[in-house]
Amino acid sequence: MEETVIVTSYPSYSDWLISEYIMRKNHDYSIESPIFSCNMDKKWYFKLDFNYHTKLTAISLVAIDDWEKLDLSGSFMCILNSAGEECLRISDIKVNNIYSRNIYSQLQNYLTRGQLTIRFLINTQPLEKISSSATYECLPISLTKVYKNPDLSDIQLIVDKETFYAHKVILANRSPVFSAMFQIEMKEKRGNIVEIEDLSAVAVEGMLSFIYTNKVFIDIDTVADLLKASDKYEITDLKNFCGQFLASILDVQNCVRIISNAELFNMQELKVSAINFIVSKNEEIYQMEDIHELAESQTDLYMEITKSCFKFLHMMRDYSSLGLVNIK
Repeated sequence: MEETVIVTSYPSYSDWLISEYIMRKNHDYSIESPIFSCNMDKKWYFKLDFNYHTKLTAISLVAIDDWEKLDLSGSFMCILNSAGEECLRISDIKVNNIYSRNIYSQLQNYLTRGQLTIRFLINTQPLEKISSSATYECLPISLTKVYKNPDLSDIQLIVDKETFYAHKVILANRSPVFSAMFQIEMKEKRGNIVEIEDLSAVAVEGMLSFIYTNKVFIDIDTVADLLKASDKYEITDLKNFCGQFLASILDVQNCVRIISNAELFNMQELKVSAINFIVSKNEEIYQMEDIHELAESQTDLYMEITKSCFKFLHMMRDYSSLGLVNIK
């Protein structure tokens, strides 16, 4: 079957068409669009990388000519769904930025006549001359020295009889929950003590380490506690970091535990990655005790996984009948 990769240009946009045959490959791959020109005769191309393990498709814009003095404001990229409507739109795309999306699991929703359409517009203008005056944004002063330091601390977090010294302004800056707490609730209570009963001391210590230093130790045994802390206090960066860690260690032994956490903490991208992994290893995983325990504790999630497995097997049989794959 022909592997189609073409770019068709129109007055206000261009379409990169990729055949379904390429997108259905069951291994890592990397493809590049044909080279195209924009309004200033600069040459570009797109690069698409697919990671079969995570099921993430990464797309980046690559410049062949010099681009550092160009303004790409107004440029965009999107994927068309099967109805020809724009979705997953990225505005003001940047050169060499990697934009990752999970489209593999719902590929059928993005295909038109057996092709995936990536629509884009690269609009460039020269950057304005640098003014004689400028505003400089400096990196924040390192907070490592004040982490765990009781000096100048104005708030104490008490967990399991252990006290953690902190600073309201720092906590409020990283957590909207802490911010609201200090502005409203703490005015009516003891203003310098917060007792936390639903988190472990390990989780609070890890959360504070991340807030103050942007570093945290994380492993399969502590990640659930950190997710609970990040979810409770709405620390999005920490929650995303935990999700990236879990996606990177997905294997047959821990995938059920990981998808359970993904469901519990509403981490949709991690959940999709875990489902795709379980589907790809369904024969092994459905022989394990973990998956049957999930059927009792999270029945809806178990049914969702099972439906995905049946759908995958049905699709593979269809492909086999067309001679595209061999099912042993």
